[in-house]
Amino acid sequence: MNPVTAEARATRKAGSSDASLRALATQTQTDFDVVRDLYDQEIADLQSTASIKNFIPVIASRRVRQRLKSGRERR
Repeated sequence: MNPVTAEARATRKAGSSDASLRALATQTQTDFDVVRDLYDQEIADLQSTASIKNFIPVIASRRVRQRLKSGRERR
């Protein structure tokens, strides 16, 4: 994965509030810091490859949820 960039953090601030990330953390019973770090990783990956950037925050949230769910299923 790409290292988290300042651009990824700026997208998080603009596209997804801490409240929505906290809600995702609560729903998935995951520490907020873990959710935020995964979200920043997904934002960085998507920004480097996406040609249309309007929906990056939505897609990143969905990917984080999927990653957390798949991690729980492996246990």
